[in-house]
Amino acid sequence: MSITTERTAAWFADRAKNTPMPGSRAMYEIAADALKKRTPTMVTQEASIYACHTCPSCKNVVDEPTEFIPGQKIRVQSQWCRYCGQALKWED
Repeated sequence: MSITTERTAAWFADRAKNTPMPGSRAMYEIAADALKKRTPTMVTQEASIYACHTCPSCKNVVDEPTEFIPGQKIRVQSQWCRYCGQALKWED
């Protein structure tokens, strides 16, 4: 049985539910949340005037057009959400 990020996050979440000490509970919850954000999740496409993709965790736009060269805007597909740190997956 191999150790995976998902299994480790589940272990920390289980510990957070079952520990009687509030300080330890908070520590386990933070660890579980941090590990869950390391697992890439599919971006969601939003229908608006401009097609854009949003982070599945915080719902912020993650591919806003950026102007690197004056007059030319391109969309950058980042591996991480710059707002919450969620790992992003762009293709299946």
